[in-house]
Amino acid sequence: MPVSQSGRLHLYDDAKVQLLVRVLLTMVSSTLLLVPVGILSRIEDRPTVVVVVALCCILVAVVMAAGTACRDHEIILAASAYVD
Repeated sequence: MPVSQSGRLHLYDDAKVQLLVRVLLTMVSSTLLLVPVGILSRIEDRPTVVVVVALCCILVAVVMAAGTACRDHEIILAASAYVD
């Protein structure tokens, strides 16, 4: 637990910490979903579209694996739904 310079112990409410983490993860995941859509709206070259979708799918899967407690099959399902 963090200790301030004055030697006092600061306690953080678990519910507030969990809410902050959920809000941050929601913002990051929604950004990961919206940025590729913006990129794809400007690209007409089919092979480039496939590469962008593949890279974004990999990025979403990595963020899910590193930032959540999802199991492997849940990550695979989310990534495949993202590509679809």
